[in-house]
Amino acid sequence: LNGDNFERWRVMAPDVSVIVVNFNGQRYLETCLNALERQDLEREVVLVDNASEDDSVAFVRERFPEVRLVELDRNMGFAGGNKAGARTATGRYLAFLNNDTRVAPSWLGALRRAIDVTPDVGFVTSRVVYMHNPAVVDSAGDCLTRSGGAFKRGHGDLSERLAQPLEVFGACGAACLFRREVFEAAGGFDEDFFLSHEDVDLSYRARLLGYRCRYVPDAVVAHAGSATLGRVSTQA
Repeated sequence: LNGDNFERWRVMAPDVSVIVVNFNGQRYLETCLNALERQDLEREVVLVDNASEDDSVAFVRERFPEVRLVELDRNMGFAGGNKAGARTATGRYLAFLNNDTRVAPSWLGALRRAIDVTPDVGFVTSRVVYMHNPAVVDSAGDCLTRSGGAFKRGHGDLSERLAQPLEVFGACGAACLFRREVFEAAGGFDEDFFLSHEDVDLSYRARLLGYRCRYVPDAVVAHAGSATLGRVSTQA
């Protein structure tokens, strides 16, 4: 596709693109992509593979042929991978989702509705719970201390205690939705961060542009956690 044909196709494409970055994560992809197939909102799914050494690419081609594959020739990390996916994606809204997740069927629809509350809501974040114990929260958005330190809001708290929507400082990169124009105006994820705190940095830049972030508790995501980074890693 190119020129006028590409523009016509882009107009007809789904409003939302979901970008999933993968590195040697084949064991998680069936759960993740099956859940995306069950969404109650039409969407495009873009999987960016960071030069995996397992059979991730072959698996997606065979099992999920409708997924758009972006194959990178080197590992560009979470930040670089998502920026590559955003360049390929066609949607006016960009959802970013970790590969080690299982989203509820209403996840994407809940985020999409919440981002339209007011024009200054430029990005929204999910209620991320643990895969092994959905009663416990991994993240209910990102917060910032007065000294500039970032932390996961609600981390380790009971999910039932974080059921109210509200404004938060920023979005957890594991499962969030940005207006494309906000993502691009803020410069996207900074590749210097590679694999950690890139979401905090992007949230900060988006807020400096005057955009707000809302926590959407109805957008529930189960997260295995540290699937690519590992529990102990030299990358962070």
